[in-house]
Amino acid sequence: MSRLYVLIVFLLSLMSSCTGMYDNIEEYWERGEIPYIGRPDSAVTYAGKNQIKLEWQVGADPRIDSCVIYWNFKKDSIVVYVDPQKINEGKYSVLLKDMPEGSYVFDLKHIGELGYPSLTYEVLGNVYGESYQSGLSPRKILGTDWNNGDLILRLGNDDSKYVRFTYTKSNGELNTVVSLSSETECLLPDCKEGSLICYETIYLPEENALDEFKVDAEYTLPMMFDRNGWKAEALTKNGTPDEHPDYPASNILDGNSETFYHNHWDPNTGVPHTIDVDMKDIREVVEFSVSIEKYTKKIEVRVSPDNVDWKFVGIMEFKEYNSTVTLRLDEALPARYIRLTGIEGEGDNTPIREFYVYGF
Repeated sequence: MSRLYVLIVFLLSLMSSCTGMYDNIEEYWERGEIPYIGRPDSAVTYAGKNQIKLEWQVGADPRIDSCVIYWNFKKDSIVVYVDPQKINEGKYSVLLKDMPEGSYVFDLKHIGELGYPSLTYEVLGNVYGESYQSGLSPRKILGTDWNNGDLILRLGNDDSKYVRFTYTKSNGELNTVVSLSSETECLLPDCKEGSLICYETIYLPEENALDEFKVDAEYTLPMMFDRNGWKAEALTKNGTPDEHPDYPASNILDGNSETFYHNHWDPNTGVPHTIDVDMKDIREVVEFSVSIEKYTKKIEVRVSPDNVDWKFVGIMEFKEYNSTVTLRLDEALPARYIRLTGIEGEGDNTPIREFYVYGF
């Protein structure tokens, strides 16, 4: 009798638990089968300036009516009608405008004609704006060289896409030249001395970005000073001439590239070799150009308004024979005297062909 009682209690308990289990899924039984439609696939994003383009593979499901796009943890969304006439090679796209700058996670879900959804596809994307723009800087112009009226700009390295230079030609006309980021020099043909160069440095935040960002800058070309009446003198520390009689220091100011200065050939006279140039008047100097003869490797440059207080402004380094190097100052300095000191050269020789000074 007791065994029969236990069996009856067990069966009743089992029936009761099964009833509760079916109660949990009864809601889904009442819904019936959900006919999911084709989901978005292979979605990509194209970054822009306060905008972003989303593109995805729609698929061949004819029941697709629209696409819901969520972002900001589904706090923001947009419903995009999928127009069959605008599907291009199986792809559909939408442009989201007025987007705050930042990184986003987008969830895309197709919706069918009867309201049936698809599974969700997730894609990441970036929007750029003022914060990105504020971190950009114009490409740096390291120096300039002249070649028969053509200006060569020496450019620093950066991650810009290209630079667009607008300058004035010798006849007063404006001309534009584009230089790619891979180029370290840019030629401006027939450039007018002392003119203003305006340039735009163009950045692309991502390879396939929608928008370019630009930084405007200006570069004023200094005028080359007339050297008529200037004096160049090469002396040793003892005040004796440090020049060969056939190659005096005055040759660096004669405008003839075939002549040059050479230090004294006395084997007891080693580096440094110094030339002091007197411009006769105080000028606002900003750039120096030195052309060398063979052996020179390094020249130190100092300036002074009074031949007493000297200011070091830089070292010009020559990596090739018979080359020309330009030294550009960060700001113009008042100077009457310029001291060129050859501090390194083959055989302790530091010959110079020509020396030019530019300013405003």
